[in-house]
Amino acid sequence: MNIFALDVKLNEPCTLALGYFDGVHLGHQRVIELAVKKAKEKGIKCGVFTFTDENRLCRKKAERGEIYTRKRCLEYLEDLGIDFVIMPDFKEFCSLAPIEFVNLICERYGARALFCGEDYKFGKQASGNAEKLSELAKKEGAEVFVCKKVSENGVLVSSTAICAALKEGNIELANALLGRPFSIKSEVVGGKHIGKKHLYPTVNQHFDKDSVPVKNAVYASRASFNGKTYPAVTNIGFCPTVQSKKEEPVAETYIIDENAELYGSIIEVELLRRLRDEKKFDSIEALKEQISADIEAARK
Repeated sequence: MNIFALDVKLNEPCTLALGYFDGVHLGHQRVIELAVKKAKEKGIKCGVFTFTDENRLCRKKAERGEIYTRKRCLEYLEDLGIDFVIMPDFKEFCSLAPIEFVNLICERYGARALFCGEDYKFGKQASGNAEKLSELAKKEGAEVFVCKKVSENGVLVSSTAICAALKEGNIELANALLGRPFSIKSEVVGGKHIGKKHLYPTVNQHFDKDSVPVKNAVYASRASFNGKTYPAVTNIGFCPTVQSKKEEPVAETYIIDENAELYGSIIEVELLRRLRDEKKFDSIEALKEQISADIEAARK
């Protein structure tokens, strides 16, 4: 899948899905699936116009945190059949008037069909909406398909709702809205080896600095590496019983019945169910007893 900058000029027609696509949740998937389907019908390529926000100009997005990094989102977009992504920084195009933005995506990128959600905003100070997009694109000879919001379990699917569920530790709701288990995919880093010496050996993973803060708790999970998936238990937080102080929360995962050496490896840990909140125990022995109970709960 090719990744392009704002000034790329594409010499063939395409369909184009428009949006930030943070998390690539069920609503995003609906937009993308329709764009891919239309591209196949027309025998043309399908792309996505999205963006990064290194200067944190989109304050609401910055304040709530990112569900996934842009790199993770690109992986999901590729899995859905996207051929290319145009991904400039937000500051490069946020000052364009709505008509300038539509001219850009239709003339420079060759978009013949545009796809977005019904709450899509674009142009300077978000002055354009889905209706305006349809009006302007029609003059450029492009169709616009506006996808209605998606509901799951009686909840409107949105990045805001998913972030709220993750912060509350309602992992089952977050997973339902995402259409897949929320996961942590990053390098295994070294710890203080307290678990290996006194408790259960764990693999430690840091969160990206802009990630939405997932509730500190213990979760039943799955760990995937080397083409295999294993049941696991993941503690997100500060491990207050054995650590005097941590500046940032860490995901510590005990992979049940597997003790592979994984330092430096990239592994994916999917969170499936919250078992309990993180707490401080009176002793290492009490903590170890609770972890044993957590492991049995996760097995089930």
